[in-house]
Amino acid sequence: LKRPASFSGYFDDKDRKIKVYGEFPYVSYNGFTLHQGRLFCDSPEDAITCRLSGITQMKNGSSLNLSLDLKASNDKLTTALNWGNNTAMTYSGQIASVATFAKSTKSIKANVRFNQSDIILGDSIWRMYPSTLKIDSGCVYINNILIKHRDQYIKILGKASKSDVDSIKVNLNKVDLAYIFDVVNFKSVDFG
Repeated sequence: LKRPASFSGYFDDKDRKIKVYGEFPYVSYNGFTLHQGRLFCDSPEDAITCRLSGITQMKNGSSLNLSLDLKASNDKLTTALNWGNNTAMTYSGQIASVATFAKSTKSIKANVRFNQSDIILGDSIWRMYPSTLKIDSGCVYINNILIKHRDQYIKILGKASKSDVDSIKVNLNKVDLAYIFDVVNFKSVDFG
């Protein structure tokens, strides 16, 4: 935080209610900067909802509006990450998911279901197809995350753990990584 932030709200333990509103004009973390940040949390019925929103700058200088919506209730977390810009070249979309949690004697397990969604990158509409991700006992299992535009696609699957034999495979077909990294303002990656 480089400028003053303000937060207000209340917590009522008896009625199990919470309401928080916050504004932070500028925050930067690890090269990512967010302007006009806002946070709103509420507790309707037996849930907690939160919305975090703000604006970031793309490499070309245009603004990109971001919002993250969360709803937690009964061992379930519903999430929607939304983004969009206001220029002639459109970059917008949503990645939505529902995670369910279960506690075992050793750890907390999570099953995440990604919903189908469309992502607009310039003049192309990419579709993210329904897929799942599972977290259990220190392992992450990715089951066929597929993002596709015509004959171009990114497909991710595999298992990540501390074991050297486990791996995550990313299959790319006719995908220009430099273009995607430029669009999302991601620093370059070296593959070795």
